Amino acid sequence: MIFAAGAATTVIGNTLSNNDMGISVTSTSGLTVTSNTATNDRYADIALFDGTYTITSNTVTGTSNIGIAVVADVSNTVVTLGSPANTIHYTSIVVLIQSLPGAGTSASINIIALTVQP
Repeated sequence: MIFAAGAATTVIGNTLSNNDMGISVTSTSGLTVTSNTATNDRYADIALFDGTYTITSNTVTGTSNIGIAVVADVSNTVVTLGSPANTIHYTSIVVLIQSLPGAGTSASINIIALTVQP
């Protein structure tokens, strides 16, 4: 989990599997998640909360409930799925976008490139 990382931080080249969350980032703006592999994580392979993020070239596979989660809790969340494309092999929910009730926040996603495969 990454909390309040500095601007221009990059999470790159990690392999994660069989965790509750693969990559989880909270309260950060300008962070990039690129070239990571997340497999069979319990809740979500990539979860992004309360910030502005760009994700590219990640591979998500396995039995996770959610491939990529975009959640606004205490502040707005904006995620760009950039190019080169992220690849998601079947999960229950490919991309979840959620603003928590009563928080007065919004979650949004800009899809430039995304590959979904069985």
